[in-house]
Amino acid sequence: MNAVREVIAEIEANTPIERDLVRQWMADGDLLTRGAVYRLTNEAWARITPELTGNEQCAFMASYLFDCLISDPPSGEYIHTGFEAAWALASWLKHLLGIPGTEQTIAQVASNFRAAHLAGDAETRNRIGTGALEHVFESKALVPYFEDWRSDPELKQEFELALKWGEAHPSSH
Repeated sequence: MNAVREVIAEIEANTPIERDLVRQWMADGDLLTRGAVYRLTNEAWARITPELTGNEQCAFMASYLFDCLISDPPSGEYIHTGFEAAWALASWLKHLLGIPGTEQTIAQVASNFRAAHLAGDAETRNRIGTGALEHVFESKALVPYFEDWRSDPELKQEFELALKWGEAHPSSH
């Protein structure tokens, strides 16, 4: 619990934050600590010195949000529930579309969704389908990253349902 307190103190401070310390917190196995780091990197990115790389931040975000999506922790100030993580992942993928060079990250996240869906129980699959994919597919540009779902008997129905939702609720991306 000490790490969580340290991260929260840094969120509330107005001083530079050592990158190596942030990296240490990012690697912490405690989901609450990682949730606080997620918030820290969102609110205090400019104070991290030297700056984290984009790849480090993307890998951390994906890992943290997928862990929340799968484990569905109780709601809290510094942690995402499963559905909150699903919505955050969908929003993040739409955001990444506008950033050059993020195709690999988007493809990896799509692959993570596939693995989580195939390994997940019914509740996890529901969070992925209704919490994430439906909203991901609101952006037609993201659908090709999930095209392999169409030919997989275990994923085809989820793909088609999410695609129908996305077509009925298109976003500007």
